[in-house]
Amino acid sequence: MSKSSFEGLGEPYFDDWFRRVLIKENIKYLPPGTIRGLDYIISDEIIVLELEDTILEIYNAIRQILSIMPIIRNLELGVVIAIPAPSRIESMLVPLAKYFNELADYQRKEFWLLSQNMIIRILAETFMGFKLHFKTLSENIIRIKLYDGFFTKETAEELEQKIRSVV
Repeated sequence: MSKSSFEGLGEPYFDDWFRRVLIKENIKYLPPGTIRGLDYIISDEIIVLELEDTILEIYNAIRQILSIMPIIRNLELGVVIAIPAPSRIESMLVPLAKYFNELADYQRKEFWLLSQNMIIRILAETFMGFKLHFKTLSENIIRIKLYDGFFTKETAEELEQKIRSVV
């Protein structure tokens, strides 16, 4: 064993060294034990995604996200709620407003509408968006104006028109 090797030193010491490297490199990570069976999850951009199959379940997703918001803020994670693209766009505007308003003080969020061949990514015009892009889905990014940081009636009206122009 060479002096630069960690072989035989013991996992706690190796783990401590590795964690310090991640911190020094400013790499975001989830530590051992966060997800059962995995040692770390590391990434430049980690996104918490709540996938729901109905519009009403958006409220459950918001509740789930808010329950782990301290972790999300601490690790600067991205946040997404994704639902199937609804046949009636207006039916999702109130839950969508709740999502953006409940997380008004957190910038790193998107809302996705999914269909078999397309994704519509809805995000505040002040957020650059995630680096994540899909190769197998046609991708449309819709930037919305939040008034004083909030999703308003004006936001809803503008968004509805933008979505209709895409679908």
